[in-house]
Amino acid sequence: MKNLKGTILTFVMILVLLASVSPSGMVEAQAATSVSISKKNATLSVGEKLTLSLKGAKGSITWASSKPKVAKITQKGKVTALKAGSTTITAICSNKSYTCKITVVDNKELSAKEVYKLCRDGVVEVNAGASLGSGFFIKKRTVVTNFHVIEKATSLSIKTLDDEEYDVLEVLGYSEELDLAVLKVDLAGTPIASNTHGLTMGETTYTIGSSLGLTNTFSNGMISNTSRNFNGVEYIQTNTAISHGNSGGPLINAYGEVIGVTTAFFTEGQNLNLAINISELDKVDTDSPMSAEEFIKRNSKGSSKGNSGGNSGGNSGGNSGGNSGGNSKGNNKDSEEPSLDALLMIGNPDGQKFGFAIGIINYSPKAITFGGSAADAFALIYPSPESDYVAAYPFDEETLEPITSVTIEPGEAKTIFFYMERAAFVDEDESVATIVIRYDGAEYFCMAGTKGGSLVVPYNHQ
Repeated sequence: MKNLKGTILTFVMILVLLASVSPSGMVEAQAATSVSISKKNATLSVGEKLTLSLKGAKGSITWASSKPKVAKITQKGKVTALKAGSTTITAICSNKSYTCKITVVDNKELSAKEVYKLCRDGVVEVNAGASLGSGFFIKKRTVVTNFHVIEKATSLSIKTLDDEEYDVLEVLGYSEELDLAVLKVDLAGTPIASNTHGLTMGETTYTIGSSLGLTNTFSNGMISNTSRNFNGVEYIQTNTAISHGNSGGPLINAYGEVIGVTTAFFTEGQNLNLAINISELDKVDTDSPMSAEEFIKRNSKGSSKGNSGGNSGGNSGGNSGGNSGGNSKGNNKDSEEPSLDALLMIGNPDGQKFGFAIGIINYSPKAITFGGSAADAFALIYPSPESDYVAAYPFDEETLEPITSVTIEPGEAKTIFFYMERAAFVDEDESVATIVIRYDGAEYFCMAGTKGGSLVVPYNHQ
């Protein structure tokens, strides 16, 4: 009897074992183990990428992120970490789902030394013959700079901070309105990563460039305002040093990422500098590249256009507008040489007129008209912060007669002489006034300093 019981128990155990390896059970076990996700957990830094896969999967796979603002994923399984947080990546194949938990951590802020070491090889000097500026690699063989740096180019080349020169092969695209240009160069270069951290008031920023031709100048500061919009272009305001020659260089955050393209500064203030937000680069059309030679030839044909405003693009660093009106004909009709000695007071003994000259570059897509019934732009001058404005109207510097209207076409620069409806200041030893151009709902300010009766109008575009 004992033996019989033992035999029965053995038989039952065998049946149980056979059941566990039955054909249907074998299929289920294979299905559970043959398909798996390459990672079930991963930690990424902001901006870091990771490619996930389903091992053993057959058929199409659908990928999704539970929080795409933390980390996004393409349908090829490529994950990009965007901001600190956590998300679950889900892959669906044959009606089954497989998950991976992604934790995104913020990068450690770098020291100034670390930022310089990381980014220096990505910065170049851009030489356009008549002007000199800065640029940086945004990807292999691709350099970004300001359009005004290359606008009047007679040649195009770059120089690394190690003093090695390379030709610009193509102008991949440019935008006069955005003041951006994208160049293809004969060097792979070291690209600087683009901003993945957004912008925060007060965050530390850095510039590397050829300030006043001084190659490899490294400066630091902070974001003074995250968004300044001029003529539809997004700028970052910063107190990081920007000088002539910095045009086209990178504004860099504490993570070693480029957040803007250093472009301009206000001459009438202190530490009021502007960089074009790097996001504006996406608007530059690069579908119709041209050779560097073709670009130079095309722009040389229209070189007079844009120079009528004086020293446009003449100074190192692409000082577009330069000392506006600096090379234009003065108002002294009796002198043999052009003169700027009496711009403040236009001599007309019978009916004295007081006026000023200002160089204006039209970066807008439509024409700007001063004077006459068709006027859409107006010039005002404030002799002092406490005074009311005095209206100003265009006039002919030769005849001293009012001009019906003056039009500045898109992309054109002109020096316009304005007379004031009444005297605001005359022959003071030292005086400062503010000139305001009202156009399209916005006001454009320029400080005017007078000394010994002369009016000096420094342009605010770097």
